[in-house]
Amino acid sequence: MARGNGCNQQHEQATPRSGPPDSEAVLYRPVGQAELDLIAASGWRRFPPRLSHQPIFYPVLSEEYATKIARDWNTVDPVSGFVGYVLRFAVRADVFDRWPLQQGASGAIFRELWVPAEELDDFNAAIVGQIEVVAEYRGADAERPDATNADYAPSMSIVIERVEDGYIARLTPPHGKGQPWASEHPLSAHALVSELLSRGCHQTDIGDAFYAADPNWLGES
Repeated sequence: MARGNGCNQQHEQATPRSGPPDSEAVLYRPVGQAELDLIAASGWRRFPPRLSHQPIFYPVLSEEYATKIARDWNTVDPVSGFVGYVLRFAVRADVFDRWPLQQGASGAIFRELWVPAEELDDFNAAIVGQIEVVAEYRGADAERPDATNADYAPSMSIVIERVEDGYIARLTPPHGKGQPWASEHPLSAHALVSELLSRGCHQTDIGDAFYAADPNWLGES
């Protein structure tokens, strides 16, 4: 398997597939060290339950998208242990009937599924075979003895509120490129997503904040 910084490491898991049949689809997911350890403990068969501040599970459609998050996001994230892994797995193709494709950000590669936390068991049941690690990226702080803290749960740094004319938001570090920010007037969901992305916020955190404010926000986009 590939690994960031030019290093290689073997993981005990399934042999990579040459390609799924028509009844299956391949998805990807970037994860940190704590989540990878829980997946390994399941026999590489299941993703672990979401934490209380994580209402949505996000698998993505392209390896490029997963790589960008694992390499650029997880490697600087203390919750991830400063390590990012790219996972590949197959699912039954009918998952797209229940969880339609969503556009995580502007661009063809940024497509993902949004699976509510309470439906993750059903999603896991649709996984075909084992979950594979296809790449690993390590940040400069990954070798620190205290690098991985699986019990750490960050406070909500993106807060979104539903108001009569749309949505308002406020940011506190580490989001917003380290600068506090608050919207001056209500924005549509689409406009607020674009604004938050332009301020350096991650689309996963934006989605979580929107769902906390309004579970039906996608219908307002």
